[in-house]
Amino acid sequence: MEGRCERIAGQQPGALLKDLPALIASKNPKLTFDSRFNQYKVEYAENGFTNVFWLENEDTVKARIDIAKKYDLAGVAIWRLGYDTPDIWKTMIQHK
Repeated sequence: MEGRCERIAGQQPGALLKDLPALIASKNPKLTFDSRFNQYKVEYAENGFTNVFWLENEDTVKARIDIAKKYDLAGVAIWRLGYDTPDIWKTMIQHK
């Protein structure tokens, strides 16, 4: 899984993508699939803030690769090396 994390009210907290599974397990968040963006949205409340992050998994990465192929794009990109997980790379290599 990978994703970005932001606070609705307050400063944006930092979170490494590889740490998101533990964060999800510890916060009991609301997980929904946003069909507009083909991405998962995760929300949880803590210390008076609503924390929201969107995350990718193998299925959403494959969908993005399929879009790149459909429109004959040069490829897809990852936000920053080291924020990803081995599963994301495995999917990218299998579907390149």
